[in-house]
Amino acid sequence: MSCFAADELLDLEQLQALGEMDEGPGALQLRLLYDVFAGDARHALERMRELWRRGDLPSLAREAHRLKGSSGTIGAAGFARGCRDIEFCAKQGGKDLTDRIDHAQRQLEATLRALREYC
Repeated sequence: MSCFAADELLDLEQLQALGEMDEGPGALQLRLLYDVFAGDARHALERMRELWRRGDLPSLAREAHRLKGSSGTIGAAGFARGCRDIEFCAKQGGKDLTDRIDHAQRQLEATLRALREYC
């Protein structure tokens, strides 16, 4: 099992900016945002696995690009970097992306734990 340091996973400035919503009704919106992100990211990784199995590298690169953007928006900087790596490798014709996707999965779960602790 890989260990990830919180400062490698989270963009604290982005989280602080999002935290400004954490008053009144904004607090619920922020929790919902993280829940939606978690579900979407898990499904996106599964889609990437399937796209890799099918050999559809252009679609895999687009999925990784989309997930990179949403990760950055919610302050999941380390996971965004992992998605950027997958996107780059897929655009370059990708060797075996299975390990990179598996790493991103572990990184996502560590990020979600860090976000829960942060909030």
